[in-house]
Amino acid sequence: MMDAHTSLVGVRELASAGHRCFASDEEVESWIDSGLDIETCGLRLFGYPAQSNMTGYRPPLEWAGQIRDKTQLHKSRTYTLLDAASYLTTGILDLSNANTAPDFIALSFYKIFGFPDLGALIVRKDAGEALLSRRYFGGGTVNVVVAVGDSWHR
Repeated sequence: MMDAHTSLVGVRELASAGHRCFASDEEVESWIDSGLDIETCGLRLFGYPAQSNMTGYRPPLEWAGQIRDKTQLHKSRTYTLLDAASYLTTGILDLSNANTAPDFIALSFYKIFGFPDLGALIVRKDAGEALLSRRYFGGGTVNVVVAVGDSWHR
């Protein structure tokens, strides 16, 4: 989605051959309802914020479960990454149902507790193999971050 945390910006390098940026919840819902274009590729990642850093808007948390339901019967896999960093400062994330929980959840202890500047990635056990070969930039320091285009940092 266009309204996402900078943590999600770096993942675009993995998707340079076929990324898609949704402009609205309606576009996401339409993509899910239409079957996620499952036949187009074997492995994908859908990343979205639980809460916008800019506006505070909270997209539907149910998307992870809906995407899992659509892809379970196919060889292609669409992993879900929920950026919960902003959300967890005021909200409670219910992970009691494994069928609807995201594959990956990024969070920031800094946003919850303050110093130290520390984050975490919660990984579903059955999604761990996707992380075995890291090919993206995440974290670190850059001079500029641009939210659109392929060349996103310097």
